[in-house]
Amino acid sequence: LGVVATLGYVLYIALAINNAYDKAHVDPTPYTVYTVNELGTPVAVPTDQLAQFLPNWDQKDPVTLLLIGIDFRNGDEEPARSDSIILMRIDPTTKGVTMMSLPRDLLVTIPGHGEDKINAAFAFGEDARAGSGAALLAETVSYNLKIQINYFVTVDFSGFRKIIDTLGGITVDVNTPVKDDQYPTEDFGLTRVYFPTGLQSMDGEAALRYARTRHDDNDIARSERQQQVLMAMREKGSKLNVDLVLGARPIIDSMGDSFRTDLSFNQLLALANLARDVNPADIVRVNLWQEGALIEHDPEFDGDAFYMTLDWNIVGDLFSRYFPMKAAAASSPAVTIVEATATATAAATASPTVPSGARLDTPITIRDDTSTNTGGAIAARILQDAGFTAVAQEMGVNIATSTTIYDYDSDPATAAAIAHHLGLDPSAVVPGTGGTGIVIIVGDDVVATHAP
Repeated sequence: LGVVATLGYVLYIALAINNAYDKAHVDPTPYTVYTVNELGTPVAVPTDQLAQFLPNWDQKDPVTLLLIGIDFRNGDEEPARSDSIILMRIDPTTKGVTMMSLPRDLLVTIPGHGEDKINAAFAFGEDARAGSGAALLAETVSYNLKIQINYFVTVDFSGFRKIIDTLGGITVDVNTPVKDDQYPTEDFGLTRVYFPTGLQSMDGEAALRYARTRHDDNDIARSERQQQVLMAMREKGSKLNVDLVLGARPIIDSMGDSFRTDLSFNQLLALANLARDVNPADIVRVNLWQEGALIEHDPEFDGDAFYMTLDWNIVGDLFSRYFPMKAAAASSPAVTIVEATATATAAATASPTVPSGARLDTPITIRDDTSTNTGGAIAARILQDAGFTAVAQEMGVNIATSTTIYDYDSDPATAAAIAHHLGLDPSAVVPGTGGTGIVIIVGDDVVATHAP
């Protein structure tokens, strides 16, 4: 009788899991995948070749997930913005995990919408078509950071609260006191929250407040707290007891109602199984602020609203190290981005001829992201002298050491000619999505090469 009862409960839970997954799963949205060709130039992968660049679960390829926390409150008339954005790379072979939070005040280019804070991308996508918010945010992250996003997971904070409550709460080690007298409530009011230092037991509501509050410090400390909560949830979930398993149905229902993903059912199971084997010591948490990769722009001095930008002197190395792009499959061993760039440099040196087939009337926008604010004018002069007739300039807000050429017209000949005239390697050209013409983000390398 006990065996029959156990089997019946297992089937009951299996059915619940299947129903929850049906609610949570969304069909993958078409998404631009980037790779590196034999010359080291990032290129968009044709649709019929996408399969080779997606993670191979049988061969245990690393997987990069975009975790998105959504702040949706009843009564909101506008689409919800992403309140939490975390990149997570999981390596099934080493059982290593890398986590990196992106501040929601980060100023980026959102494909099709221009410059805005990164947390606006989800809302723009949802406003265009319900269910497209995660796809546009993933596209935005990939476009600006030059990394591949394989899958996304979105979580509504209300479900986040329920899951923690069903787990029986979590324990978090609070490093410094946290006080916020302006924490927003569900009814659009304000309340005070306080967390003293030391080990704190938190129910769902307390954990949510701890993860979301930021008025006492900043978005960076807030991102660290969000990762702390995720780690605490993983720790609690890895110690499931009999009582919790018997009460699994509420957890499953909460997850089905509150999260969405384009991962397949088998992929979710594979990740859940892997999570049990991950040693906390093998979880790397990258803090962009501590790495010196973020620049604050205070409205008191810079005008407009508060925002952050990335210091590409530091960020490029961080992403190459922790979130490397998958190279193209070939008969010879795949090369790294560094190796491919070296090959491109050698090729450019050996073949100095100007690429043929360039369209001189292509619209070109030059954005000056140099530390001297002179690179834009230098690049414009060079291209106009070369015969390009539709060159416009604008000032940027970042500081870039290297120049990037975004080809929105899928016109490699023109983009290659521009790179040649500016004295750049072919690797400076990357595909653009959601726009037209050529956009050049000018870095200090152009000034160093061409300044009088």
